[in-house]
Amino acid sequence: MSELDYLWDKKGSDPEVAELERLLSPLAHRPLPPSLPPRRLARRTWLVGGAVGVAVVALFLLRAPPKPRLVAWPVSVHGQASKDGHTLTGESQLPLGAWLDTGSSHARLQIADIGAVELEPGTLVRIVASGPARHELQLEHGALTATITAAPRIFAVRTKHLVAIDLGCAFGLRVDAGGAGQLAVTAGAVALSDGKHEVAVQAGSQCGFDERGAGTPYFTDATPGFRAAMEERSPTLSVLIREARLKDAAVLRELAQKLPADQRADLLRRASELEKSEPKLEPKADTKLAPKVKVKTKLSPTVAPATVGAPKVDLAPRTVPTAPNTAPDPLHHDARKSLEQSAP
Repeated sequence: MSELDYLWDKKGSDPEVAELERLLSPLAHRPLPPSLPPRRLARRTWLVGGAVGVAVVALFLLRAPPKPRLVAWPVSVHGQASKDGHTLTGESQLPLGAWLDTGSSHARLQIADIGAVELEPGTLVRIVASGPARHELQLEHGALTATITAAPRIFAVRTKHLVAIDLGCAFGLRVDAGGAGQLAVTAGAVALSDGKHEVAVQAGSQCGFDERGAGTPYFTDATPGFRAAMEERSPTLSVLIREARLKDAAVLRELAQKLPADQRADLLRRASELEKSEPKLEPKADTKLAPKVKVKTKLSPTVAPATVGAPKVDLAPRTVPTAPNTAPDPLHHDARKSLEQSAP
């Protein structure tokens, strides 16, 4: 058997070739290991993704919190005031949470970019919130006048017993040391809220409040006696009945709903009497216009220029018929009279 047979089919023996194969065996071809099953690959991917997510959350929690943005409103003091016990004069800034005491001076506080508040002497206030959705001022005691040009419920003034929520208007607010006070609205409306109920105060009206909540709104132009009775903790009904006007009938009805049944009847009776006394407008009588008279005027014939030797033509004056006398138009008369009265 030849050596070639050993190389092809391993038959026979060839020591040299066998030794060479032994030396080269580490380099022999080996098949690749089988691939991992898909399930195990998906599980590994999930584990890697979970580890990355945990790392991201950890970095978010461990990062330093951002520094809060300093919020401050411009304030102008006409005299001398104090900010947290420090003297404040002229133009300055009132930061969030700092107390402003006007002392014996007036001050003007700019409310971000939505309006301004005029502070009277003896007023203690501070900013409790400032942001796009809410600007809020706390009035501990004193008086202020606010002029707001923002959407409803963007600005509010918090007192000890309730919150005055601006509905886009101008108003004045006065609070004593005990938290009782008066709200007077000159434009728009303001809602007085104790967290459960709201009382809307319209322009031209005012309303008192205390620890029991908001009272009954009444007209600012009411008689002095009527206003004094409404400002009492327990209004004197006899004064209200005597001083009430026709426009105060709605106030009497609103107040009656808050009184016991035995006191309610007198107010409702007076309200009915006032409403019945309202003068009724009589319908205007139909006014017929006088018929127009057409005037027909007969024109004289055209006369040719005179020529030499031509006979003279006598042009007798002709009378034009006039329209018969008619009654004056009452509508035109009323309009003319109104114009004359309105003329300077």
